Amino acid sequence: MNKEKCVQLLNSGIQQKRLGNYNKALDCYEKARSLNPNNWNVFRNPAKLLLGLERYNEALKYFLTYSHILIIRNSFFSQMEEFI
Repeated sequence: MNKEKCVQLLNSGIQQKRLGNYNKALDCYEKARSLNPNNWNVFRNPAKLLLGLERYNEALKYFLTYSHILIIRNSFFSQMEEFI
């Protein structure tokens, strides 16, 4: 249930961004992150938005977390391939 709601909030955030409602978009992304912090989009989407708004320090925090998640996932899947 939380994963589905997370995806809905991410989609709402994208829609709000397209409408130019950047703070509403960030709110949607924050709510999505609280529901599913393991979804890498809850970090990537706000990072891209904040970068576009020239809020570089905030964007960097999100990009670093996003990168960390990808590194962990890739490491996990690489290890799993060894067993298959």
